[in-house]
Amino acid sequence: FQNITINKGVPVDLGPNFYSISLPNNQLQLLINLTKSVTLTINTTIREESPLIEDYSQLSDLFDIEINDSNAFTFSTLILSYDQLLIDELGAIETDLRILTRDGDSTEWMEFPADIDENNNVMAANVTHFSSWMVASSNPVLRILSLLGQTEVNVKSFSSIRLIGSNVGSIRAENISIELFVPVGIIVNNETNTYSANYLYPQENISVSWRFFADEIGTYSIVLVLSSSIGDGDTSSIQIEISV
Repeated sequence: FQNITINKGVPVDLGPNFYSISLPNNQLQLLINLTKSVTLTINTTIREESPLIEDYSQLSDLFDIEINDSNAFTFSTLILSYDQLLIDELGAIETDLRILTRDGDSTEWMEFPADIDENNNVMAANVTHFSSWMVASSNPVLRILSLLGQTEVNVKSFSSIRLIGSNVGSIRAENISIELFVPVGIIVNNETNTYSANYLYPQENISVSWRFFADEIGTYSIVLVLSSSIGDGDTSSIQIEISV
């Protein structure tokens, strides 16, 4: 068994042995049992300079692990650390963190099974290949849980609708917008058709109500859109029947 520390981007020749390999900043540790001699290189890209990934927010640096013989090991565990201050800053659910990887030359990121140690702020995975790895959290997912209102209203009588939305993702949503779209003939009594909020944390709800009336008899479709600066939003509609 041998403990070694290597510098990023510097190839290292390793003979058959069981190794604990670390980077100087302890952001990465690799436990590996080599059965052959290999050359190993670990490159890193800091989080702020890494490309954006659809549906995820990156919570660690990006690590590219290269080995010149993919059949030279029988066991390997990758341990990645993450910054608790960043978790708190982004409002992420720590237990929902994921390790992402790209297999071989693929450009598609996928989740890889991993265990999390919240006390030490690390995630560990028994890896089967060497390529790109990082810690990430799924982006906000905004959903309209309910859209309630009177669906049958007398002409020129006030009615109301109420939207309840939620962030069912794993990280805080920012710059929340709730927009009400009404057809010609519907007069909204509120000061604005758009409501906004700075943040919506995971599993947190938001509620907005509007009052309106119609000048003429008919059937009207009212549409509401819930969105944020990143992540997945939602749209819903309600049919209102205006009678005498």
